[in-house]
Amino acid sequence: MAIGVEVDTLQGILGGSMWFHLDLDNDVLYLRARATLGESVFGEETPEGFTALRSNSGALAGMTVVNYWQRFGNGDVGSASIQAIKDQVAAWSASHIPAA
Repeated sequence: MAIGVEVDTLQGILGGSMWFHLDLDNDVLYLRARATLGESVFGEETPEGFTALRSNSGALAGMTVVNYWQRFGNGDVGSASIQAIKDQVAAWSASHIPAA
């Protein structure tokens, strides 16, 4: 017998260096280099409509993406496994944020 579990957020570490938090209810992905978690950052909008987070030195520290799953996800997020969602976020992150 399968047990259904409703999840509204997923959070974890990607590749040991990138922290992520995916708010499934509001479809917002937050990415942050682990090395910058304690630092102050500022946001700037990118041409793609993301919010790039930069440290005081100007280095890319992370990104916030509104409507992440709607724009970049594969299939219905409600039917996807946790591992499939994490793999999708990891692939997207790797292609948009240089390794921290």
